[in-house]
Amino acid sequence: MKFILPFFLVSTLVLSNYSSAQDRIYTRSGGEFEVKIKEVNPRSVIYKKWKSQDGPDYVMTKNEIDRIKYSNGDEEIISTRSFSTKQRVNANNARYPVNIFSILPLAMNNFSAVGVGLSYERFLDKGNFVSLYLPIVFSFNNRTNYYNNNTGLYEKTNDYMTWFMPGCKFYPTSSNGIVRYAVGGSLAFATGQKTYTKNTWDPAINGYRTDRTQGSLTMLGFMVNNSLNIQPTQHLHLGLEMGLGIPYYVSDKTSNNGTYANDNIFSNSPLIQFNFNVGYRF
Repeated sequence: MKFILPFFLVSTLVLSNYSSAQDRIYTRSGGEFEVKIKEVNPRSVIYKKWKSQDGPDYVMTKNEIDRIKYSNGDEEIISTRSFSTKQRVNANNARYPVNIFSILPLAMNNFSAVGVGLSYERFLDKGNFVSLYLPIVFSFNNRTNYYNNNTGLYEKTNDYMTWFMPGCKFYPTSSNGIVRYAVGGSLAFATGQKTYTKNTWDPAINGYRTDRTQGSLTMLGFMVNNSLNIQPTQHLHLGLEMGLGIPYYVSDKTSNNGTYANDNIFSNSPLIQFNFNVGYRF
């Protein structure tokens, strides 16, 4: 009996040292591995199985590991994956705010040659799929028609017009991305001032006589727009938009409240518009 107690104490110490010499890897799936860790890298852990230390090296990525408990009692929480995921989600939320204010340095349509404008876009849902879109365009010297025959020359010029096209845009894959497509509908309202110039042959002076009349043009229509939206950085927005529509009301009047002979001259033509915009997303 006098040898049993010392033998028991020695056995306990040996077993204690044996168990404490093991490293343990706890995985995210709930697994537990008894190992001898050889190396811990930024992305992985290299180890040998505890029961086969003469065997091959094994590699486990940190994405699979929840924590490591070392033989000396230290414990390391491997939280790279969870933290990076959280940071990535937060970055996505910050990268795609809900407001876009843009400048339109180039805006064109078949009623107006070239113009410039501004636009504001506001997303209405959490996923940024649907937005309210409010562009306004100012066009200048936008259309001239010539009618020439043996008796005279007629010239019509719309000096300037203002376009307001409120509508909605739908992003099928959300606007949260670097390159996104959108489709939408909008009303098109335009009003402007114009100058009529009419040249007629006057036998009394043996030449052309020029008559000028000030007038106004008002148009109301509906458009379907397609746009390509590019967001290379957190706040920079670039867009290309093209639309096709129908002008269902056109009023073409002179300044003396009369109606010109070619009233509704554009009513049979489709409305086509294109613009390029550069904006700030905030």
